Amino acid sequence: MSRMGRRMMSFGAGGLLATGCGIYAISAKEKRSYMVYAAPGMEEMALKLVRSEPGVHRYMPIQWGKNEDGSDNVNVQGIQNGEVLNENVLFLAALTDNESVLMQYHAMSALCGAVVNSMTVVAPYMPGTSSGDASNTAQLLSSLPNCGTPHRIISYDTVMSCGSGAKADVKSVAPVIASLMKEKKFNCIAFPSSEASGVYKEALHLAGSKHSVVRCDRKSDEIIAAKTTVEVLEGSPKGMHVLLVDTVLQKNNKNLSEVSEALLNKGALSVSVFCTHALPTHDWAAYNDSTISKVYVSNSHSATKTSIPKSPKFEVVDMHQVVFKDI
Repeated sequence: MSRMGRRMMSFGAGGLLATGCGIYAISAKEKRSYMVYAAPGMEEMALKLVRSEPGVHRYMPIQWGKNEDGSDNVNVQGIQNGEVLNENVLFLAALTDNESVLMQYHAMSALCGAVVNSMTVVAPYMPGTSSGDASNTAQLLSSLPNCGTPHRIISYDTVMSCGSGAKADVKSVAPVIASLMKEKKFNCIAFPSSEASGVYKEALHLAGSKHSVVRCDRKSDEIIAAKTTVEVLEGSPKGMHVLLVDTVLQKNNKNLSEVSEALLNKGALSVSVFCTHALPTHDWAAYNDSTISKVYVSNSHSATKTSIPKSPKFEVVDMHQVVFKDI
């Protein structure tokens, strides 16, 4: 790359480019080359993508910093010298908290202002997923500069809606789960709730999973309404090695542990857990006294690898292959 090609652009919180941006929806069948940018914590996934197809994609570094007044000072390669002009941009986002969302929004906004051909944002974990709806953050990303055609926002196993400036594209890690089932020789999939079943069941079927399916849910006590117990509502885990699948590992694992006990009481031989998203606040120590054999989580959250204990009981499953397929 020339010296000019290595020059970068610096901008602060109040210095965003606001010119027009050519952003177009991307067909699922259309093969594109990308200028690949990554948020802190997503660089490894970005480099894997670029190396998976040599000569097709380019990795473009970003330097993330702060000015003395606390505003963002972000250096985005390829803007000042016009390298990104009319290029397809892929931004791998790590939207972990409000500060990171705003800082990455600045970088994405500057890229849009540099008149790129298309903007695809991949946010494997979207804030709000843990409470059931990630639309607030998706709506914010909808306001990125554009020329009237929506950019694309990809996230996984969540609920989100976008404004007119973006197209929400919710994907599933079902192919990751199907591969895990085959590799670890699980022969039964269980869901801890009807909601989880709704998220994964059809996607797992499309991914080729033909395993036995068990659906559990909580049922209120007939006398004390506030008291609930876990019941197996569909299927039988008897004699099975079960993979219990849910969307988010939040602060504690009480519900999953109770579901595990219910499955074992119904004759399951073992119960392990897979969750798409693991929050860094999760209480991993609670599994020491749990009936859950092992916990698998994807690396959708950029802090997962650093927050999860180094123990044979926990394993991070890399989701980069499914992301590459989905873009």
